[in-house]
Amino acid sequence: MAKVKQFQQVSKGKEVKEMQSDRLLRLRQVLELVPISKSTLWNWTRQGKFPAPVRLSRRTTCWKLSDVQRFIEKGGLDNASV
Repeated sequence: MAKVKQFQQVSKGKEVKEMQSDRLLRLRQVLELVPISKSTLWNWTRQGKFPAPVRLSRRTTCWKLSDVQRFIEKGGLDNASV
């Protein structure tokens, strides 16, 4: 019984962590994490250097937090500017 309870606690913690990393960020929030200009962000997105956004509607674009974090962790600023 204790093993089942322990597994449930671990799996719940993992779900919360995944939910937080799958948060959607608007452009302003992305630019706070990645200190580049708006035009550079869109250019890198078109060139495939920056993660693709998620279109919520015709005028609403977001990025997954997990994608932006992965970009930063892989040294994306150094690699993309080349």
